[in-house]
Amino acid sequence: IICSLLQGNDPDAAEYILIEPKQVEFTFYEDLPGVRVCYDPTEAYSLLSSAIMEMESRFSAMKASCSRVWSGKKTYIFIDELADLMLGNRKTIEPLITRIAQKGRAAGIHLILATQYPTKQVFSTVIKANVPTRIALKVKTRSDSMTIIDRTGAELLQGKGDAILSKADGEEIHFQGRYLSDAEIEEITDTYREMYTSVPEILPEITTEPTVTPVSYAEPVLYVPSVTSVNSSAPSVPSHHTSHTSHTSEVMENIRNFIVSFTFVLGMILLLAF
Repeated sequence: IICSLLQGNDPDAAEYILIEPKQVEFTFYEDLPGVRVCYDPTEAYSLLSSAIMEMESRFSAMKASCSRVWSGKKTYIFIDELADLMLGNRKTIEPLITRIAQKGRAAGIHLILATQYPTKQVFSTVIKANVPTRIALKVKTRSDSMTIIDRTGAELLQGKGDAILSKADGEEIHFQGRYLSDAEIEEITDTYREMYTSVPEILPEITTEPTVTPVSYAEPVLYVPSVTSVNSSAPSVPSHHTSHTSHTSEVMENIRNFIVSFTFVLGMILLLAF
């Protein structure tokens, strides 16, 4: 269930509180963004109390916005081995679990409880009344099956993920749970950690100010390349640039003479006309 939620939600959409007194099942999920792993019963009490305060705060926000459905971040609280958590802390832990189970779902806070000892001492009548959806794996006795799904049948399951889902509306579904190895769980959590904790460097950091060369706006100058003799003993070779310059000067002189002659002829024509 946890891996399915991690694959379907980013840290902005869901947060997780994982409580496990045995300290062996949730080690894969440590240091994940948006995931809080707790092994101490005293800390678990504080986290559950904080969850109740968050629940009441969300109800106040829903009331202010005239909304019946919480549309913000979801909170999932997993308690693995409820029997160990309740041992010696029943009077303090059970009221918190009951209150979250009663009102949490409407505020986007969901509670998932698990134990290997489904006895009446662990799942009291108050808790059962507020946890209507239940999943039973293979159990040893018919009484354990009655405690979980209020009927016999779980003792006949084959094990290895064979389970019965009892829904709140009374419908029951017999299904086969998906097995995940430790290597698969580690791969999922490592991918989740890399996706939401490491940010690649897109551009290198600029440590110095860029140097800007000022632009000069001087008057344009006509550049005429000159010819420099490299070897005085080499035979003389006519320069292409020199001949091109001489030809240009000759053309400009011819144009100037044409303009003068045309001006003189035009003046004579105007004088005769008048």
